Amino acid sequence: MTGRFGAALALVTAAARRDCRCEDLALARRAPVPRRVVVPAAFASRNLSSQVALLKVPETGSSTAANVFAELAAKFKRPAWVSMRPGEFERVVAAPARTAPKWALGHRGWGPWLRDHFDERVVDLATTARAPAARLASSAEKRLLRGEPADCERGAGVALKFWGVDAQKGPAAGARHFLKVFDDVVVTERYNESLVALALRRRLQLGDVLPPLAKYHGGGGRAGAAARTPTRAEAVRRCAATARSGSAELAVERAIHAAASARLDATLGELRERGVDVDALLAAFAEHLHAAMTSGARHVAKALGRPTSPATGADTLIMSLCFRRCAIAALDRAVVLEYPGPEAPRAGRARGWLRRGAD
Repeated sequence: MTGRFGAALALVTAAARRDCRCEDLALARRAPVPRRVVVPAAFASRNLSSQVALLKVPETGSSTAANVFAELAAKFKRPAWVSMRPGEFERVVAAPARTAPKWALGHRGWGPWLRDHFDERVVDLATTARAPAARLASSAEKRLLRGEPADCERGAGVALKFWGVDAQKGPAAGARHFLKVFDDVVVTERYNESLVALALRRRLQLGDVLPPLAKYHGGGGRAGAAARTPTRAEAVRRCAATARSGSAELAVERAIHAAASARLDATLGELRERGVDVDALLAAFAEHLHAAMTSGARHVAKALGRPTSPATGADTLIMSLCFRRCAIAALDRAVVLEYPGPEAPRAGRARGWLRRGAD
């Protein structure tokens, strides 16, 4: 985030921090008895590795995922590449030895850089997956807002390129390869479930994965664009034919999205079978995330000097970072995840796909 958008966010963050008091959090006046949840050791097998690479797929919530992982990298004291600043990739990822701790969370997809800079025996690969019709529409909407053609066809194969999946081998093979390669997947339509599952699998607290939704949506378009702004429905309409097409790429992407969602179902189902009240954890997570957003709304509006309702023409969505910290603290008081026993040792994984490239 650069230029005036980054400056605006910095101003909003500073203003919100001055005005924010944790006792003003929407749910702060409640003092629930902490819910202690014992996570089965067989399920929560290990922390995230010393090496992590997030392959970011555009229009799938990948920036939010990168923010979550960046905070985890800071918690674990791992060097992390998180931006496109010149020289940062070389300093954090390229220069250290292949076996050195390093997290790559910037905008980069599958490529030789994985083989050249990461140790396949330990690296964890993460990504995000979204239903392709929604991904196409989201990308088209941004182009329309800039006064460009929707160009839905251009985005049909984008996700597979980022994942390193060969569409010609078919949906079933593509889904199998995807599940083999990626250790952690955030399913965009099931963001909360994905993050809660991530926390429990990786021996984290729920507050560790409460997402920092901090984006500035505004300006940047052609003059007077607000009066002619197309709706999401218009982008969906324009991309509907492409989304329904028999494209090999989209067929594989649909299979991958379904496979990722099915694996998430299996993960949550395993937790339930082991006696974990998953629904209660999801409810607590959603409640504290909602509190972080709604408690900070008036402070964001005050700092910007403008309303935040879409009905009045405002186009800002910024989470108060101060109220988010309050919500994280409240969540970690309300839900305490306990992981019995030491972290399980990590066996070496000679995953030849990293050396060979996509199967």
